Amino acid sequence: PAHRALHARLAKGGAVLSEALPGAGVTAGAFPKRNRLIAALARLTVVVEAGVRSGALITASCAAELGRVVAAVPGPIDQPGAAGANGLLRDGAQVVTTVEDVLTLAGLASRT
Repeated sequence: PAHRALHARLAKGGAVLSEALPGAGVTAGAFPKRNRLIAALARLTVVVEAGVRSGALITASCAAELGRVVAAVPGPIDQPGAAGANGLLRDGAQVVTTVEDVLTLAGLASRT
């Protein structure tokens, strides 16, 4: 309800995508569906920080299933908030350490 005005403004001048029916309440199950839409719309998913049970990992998993590029920023191995991103890197995600890495993976710059 707090974002109705924003929703109306976006709908008027752009697009609103949702798998939920108008007026549907927010449930925990809605977030993975939303993350799947985000992954489908993006050519690149970059996980900066994520715990082992993070919504960012759901998005990354959806992106990988859709054949999108998944990348992660490495974090300290002793920090719980870095465990998810580090796990993605262990499992084959692209390493991102600079803005140039992101631009290259997104196809907006070339590797030199």
